[in-house]
Amino acid sequence: MIERKTIDKIIRATAAILSCFLVFLMFFGIMALEASKKPVEERQKIYDDANKSIQNRLQSVEKSKNLPTDWPPKMNALYPDLALIDQTGKSFQLSELKGRVLVLEYVDMSSPVSQAQSGAGLLGAYGYTKEIDEFTEPFDEVLRKNPGLGQTPLVLPHAELIQVKIIVYSQDDKQASRDDAQFWAEHFGFTRDRNIIVAVAREDIRIDSVEALITGYQLIDKNFNLRVDSAGTAPKHNLKLTLIPLVPKLLNQTAIP
Repeated sequence: MIERKTIDKIIRATAAILSCFLVFLMFFGIMALEASKKPVEERQKIYDDANKSIQNRLQSVEKSKNLPTDWPPKMNALYPDLALIDQTGKSFQLSELKGRVLVLEYVDMSSPVSQAQSGAGLLGAYGYTKEIDEFTEPFDEVLRKNPGLGQTPLVLPHAELIQVKIIVYSQDDKQASRDDAQFWAEHFGFTRDRNIIVAVAREDIRIDSVEALITGYQLIDKNFNLRVDSAGTAPKHNLKLTLIPLVPKLLNQTAIP
């Protein structure tokens, strides 16, 4: 029998293709009506813009097939099991880290915020990007400087906490490669011994729903559930007021086998 996951993938792919086809028909129908009223040069530009929009949509649909069927991440639910390659070239599933608290970060190598979150303020920017967001600090520093009321500052590395940095975009906006993960890790001193994993997706995942998560952090508990989402330019939760205070509480909890 066909597995449920396979059926879900087929349904999702079919729905995406039909959606694209309908958008294509509607868009070109409207454009055709508008173009008939305009000079030849303007008509051509309208058709070119429409074609570009359709191509971008088709590419997005194709890339979405590289994500788990339960994408995007949902609060208080199991996190989508991403297929990744780390800075040493090792392939792994994100779910293999279940049992420890995960601080997940999506990275754009050309982003001043991503640079700052990795420590560029102290170590210098990586590559030819020279801008560094002066108001952003690495997660380690934010955690150390914001202990809970009456609590001792939590200093990393911690045996039960892993930072996972997933590079989505290389410096030239292309799909990040295993070499990008290696060089980023080497520049900022990230190693598995320090419980910091720098990774890239095995397949291209550069779509809007992933891009929306770049910069900031997501907090995943020991049972692999998303507990706090302070990622992206419009985060659901506040880093210092919500995510940071929950970290020591999750570290003290025992994962359910």
